[in-house]
Amino acid sequence: MVRFERLTSLLVTAAFAVLAGCRTMPEPDHSSEEVVKQRSFDYPGMMSDTVRVPALLSLDDYFALWADSSDLVLIDMREEEVFLEGHIPGAFQLWRTDIESPYYPYEGMALSADSLADLVSLFGANPNTHFVVYDGVGGCDAARLWWLMRVYGHHKVSLIDGGWHAWRFSGYPAEQAETPLPKPGSFRFTHIPEKQLNTVYHDLVSLLNDTNTVVLDTRSYDEFAGYVLKNGASNVGHIPGSVHFDWGRSVEMKGSFPLRESNEIIAALAEVGVTPNKHIVTYCHSGVRSAHTTFVMKELLGFTSVSNYDGSWIEWSYLNQTGEYPIEKVDTL
Repeated sequence: MVRFERLTSLLVTAAFAVLAGCRTMPEPDHSSEEVVKQRSFDYPGMMSDTVRVPALLSLDDYFALWADSSDLVLIDMREEEVFLEGHIPGAFQLWRTDIESPYYPYEGMALSADSLADLVSLFGANPNTHFVVYDGVGGCDAARLWWLMRVYGHHKVSLIDGGWHAWRFSGYPAEQAETPLPKPGSFRFTHIPEKQLNTVYHDLVSLLNDTNTVVLDTRSYDEFAGYVLKNGASNVGHIPGSVHFDWGRSVEMKGSFPLRESNEIIAALAEVGVTPNKHIVTYCHSGVRSAHTTFVMKELLGFTSVSNYDGSWIEWSYLNQTGEYPIEKVDTL
């Protein structure tokens, strides 16, 4: 995982000369890989109101964007060991713990705006940088960074559909050496924060009895039902009144791991009462999987009122150990 200490002392050993130098696109090798046809995306919510930036990129979209931009930072949101086994050339590595705050008595809370700005500045980022993010789990970890950047006001953030799986299935070459760090940038959040994308604990409490709000648990069913206690949680169960929608239902969990078609996702959400006219608050274990569902609904499906509960189950179960707000389980409903 990338830490400030490691980043500032990183010894660079290799560069991806093709991308950094003559800017020629890599050629795919289909001799042993399945060729996956990627879609072009045109969803109602994919453009920011202030900056025209596609929220979701096919690989062709990414190549076109990269060729047309001199201020783009590619971030791989996977753990360091798998990153070093192979990554998209030119990518810098971060892991979810690198964008967590160390100042809470429980895990998973978002890193502060200033600390995140300092972190991405190490990759040469500046206030106008376009961040392209990917991972190896269908966009789950990538969406957490997208969400955090958007909450703090930076709009130029896109995810690669399918991420690492799409890259490998399309036969493009992998890089194993760490990407050389450039001269540090001066990134700062300069736009108005999108606080409406973030729900905090006390706000969520006030919404529990609001008939126009749906609290959406995006964890696995076993977590929602109270059958599994994951590390960091203080109890099992779910937030009172919440409904269940596994985040993975938005992703084709095989092949190149693309997002499912929008009409399929909309129908699946409607089954549990999630419709565009409602205010949706998503949560999971630590706000990562729920960030993905927030991304899908907000950016791809065009839902106008969606937010992610940053603290999620870790914080809720920690703060409710005294029973102020009873924790529900499936067998007690």
